Amino acid sequence: YPLANTEWSIVERKVEHFEEYSEVYLDQIKQQENSLFRIVIKLIIFDTFLVKLTFMDYWCNDLSESQEISNPIFSSFQVK
Repeated sequence: YPLANTEWSIVERKVEHFEEYSEVYLDQIKQQENSLFRIVIKLIIFDTFLVKLTFMDYWCNDLSESQEISNPIFSSFQVK
């Protein structure tokens, strides 16, 4: 396969460590011909398992609009 030639820009990245788990958050965008492609990932990592949440906006015309949709979803996934 030929090497992929893509450039992603980081919107936000964050790693937080807590006593019983860690969280990784990565928000990236890639310019396409007519819009942005946005991928956001949140990992909640424990000693023996992890939870992965992925949000993909294939036709992101407005980053703020996309975040209005994704932010409540991501903030709802919390360790209790």
